[in-house]
Amino acid sequence: MPSVSFDPIAARYDATRGGEGRGRVIADLLRPWLPAAGAVVEIGVGTAVVATALATTSGPIMGLDVSAAMLDIAAQRFPGPLLQADARAVPLRAGSVDAITAIWVLHLVGDRPAVFAECHRVLRRGGRLLGVIFDRSRRVDDPCVLELELRFRHRADALENLQPVAEAAGFRTTHIEPIPAFARPATAAQTADLLEQRTWSWLWDIPPDAWAADVVPVIEALRREPDQAAAGTQQLAHQLVVWER
Repeated sequence: MPSVSFDPIAARYDATRGGEGRGRVIADLLRPWLPAAGAVVEIGVGTAVVATALATTSGPIMGLDVSAAMLDIAAQRFPGPLLQADARAVPLRAGSVDAITAIWVLHLVGDRPAVFAECHRVLRRGGRLLGVIFDRSRRVDDPCVLELELRFRHRADALENLQPVAEAAGFRTTHIEPIPAFARPATAAQTADLLEQRTWSWLWDIPPDAWAADVVPVIEALRREPDQAAAGTQQLAHQLVVWER
């Protein structure tokens, strides 16, 4: 399976994912686990909101991503090197990196065992892989949207799925920390628009017949809500996992 490219959503990514503010929050959580001066690589750097926030307080950072469109946006804010590459084949020497960050990306890579093996290869002994991954246990969402996600979104970055892959690659887990949940646009009108625009990657491959039968009725129901401006309680939760080589 190829890794998922965010080319289709690059122009709207920051506006729909929290942008630089969210990047600063994540950077603050990662910073204590990163070396003060060692080399850091972010796989799936995206628009570089996290890498940019870290750039002034950590060692040299390089960003890798499969999406040329995301890297074009990243280059407008990030001062460090950026490279179009797949995390399944990191173009760096063995043992040349002190830390790797993988933020909101481990559900998108095409071959998780290969990615963990590559991270293990390029990290020095004692180096760390920091993963920011999904936490369904603290998820709050519109029940109709949640039902769609359960049907069509297959999150392979649940901790119980990643742990055996990490261990097989030679990593040991040294830290797990819940990350404060991020609120996202929660009105019925906003949620309907986000679904219709296929904002999230799990919507991209839904077949036309399933879209018509399962997604369109949810969009229509949201738009029939009597108070289109009323805010709900939707939020996404993640957790930080630190693996050590």
